[in-house]
Amino acid sequence: MDYQQIELVQKSSATLRPVAKSINDLFYVRLHELDPKLSPIFRGFMVTQDAHFINILTLMVSGLARPEVAKAISDHLGRRHLGYGIKDDQYDAFCKALVRTLAHGLGEDFTPEVKAAWVAAFNLLVHLTKEAAAKVEMAYCH
Repeated sequence: MDYQQIELVQKSSATLRPVAKSINDLFYVRLHELDPKLSPIFRGFMVTQDAHFINILTLMVSGLARPEVAKAISDHLGRRHLGYGIKDDQYDAFCKALVRTLAHGLGEDFTPEVKAAWVAAFNLLVHLTKEAAAKVEMAYCH
């Protein structure tokens, strides 16, 4: 990710907080559409995660400019999602659901450049999250 992409993600994310509830709900609907096997895992989150979801998203966005923050957040998410039973191939559904949710939430501000920046951000964070989960799995296997 370059500085311009980080700036696009951070600027566009600022407009999401006022619509956090609808963003949260739409994300879990999109996630279910893309991978129904994830629904039992995240069913309770649709109701209880309203503030948490947007807070994690905000932390991830702010951490993009600070690699140590992005790594710490990804380590935490990697361990949590491993505990939920999330497999590496299921992260694709997360990314697609997030992109579709952002397209709706940002509307006409979701330009091709903004979309590319968010995809780059998600790819980076997913890579770090998978890496963290793999370290935990290896620690338990030895």
